[in-house]
Amino acid sequence: MAIPIKARVQCADGPCGEVTHVIVHPATKKVTRLVVKETKSPHVERLVPLRFVEDTTANEIHLRCSRQELSRMKSFVRTELVKSWSYDGRMPTETKKVKHLNIAEDELVMKAGTQVRATDGKVGRIDELMVDPDGGSLTYLVLREGPVWAPKVVTIPIAEVKQMDEKAVYLRTNRAGIETLPTAPGSRR
Repeated sequence: MAIPIKARVQCADGPCGEVTHVIVHPATKKVTRLVVKETKSPHVERLVPLRFVEDTTANEIHLRCSRQELSRMKSFVRTELVKSWSYDGRMPTETKKVKHLNIAEDELVMKAGTQVRATDGKVGRIDELMVDPDGGSLTYLVLREGPVWAPKVVTIPIAEVKQMDEKAVYLRTNRAGIETLPTAPGSRR
């Protein structure tokens, strides 16, 4: 199953948003949730468990829930009001809104455009993820490389991924090794 990042999302009762991020557990290389930004104002980003994904196409993800059910799912960003206190601790001097991601410490947020680096430098950016529909395990990273007017799509087996963090995905191979992987013309979007 392909998880195209920035894909339109359809709920059972109609269009409901766009995928903005994918939540991954880097140690197990499993996708746990998608982040769907609702089309309805105020455009809240919701955490959608992978089990709600019914089907995917090159540009669309179909969920097995209604728009109302989506609106009740956890928010991706949690806002907390934090008060600053006076020197003597008696009076609040300022209240600030602090935003936190509503994910576990051992989870990683991946987005379209996350850099992919071979052992000898940058090779492209993530465009979508291929996931085993039964267990949620990542199987391939799909990245785009080359110029915007003539991009090429490269599919990288997850076994080639050495490490993932919030800045990049690091591969076990060099750029020459990437050149030997299958490519396709970049046609999505």
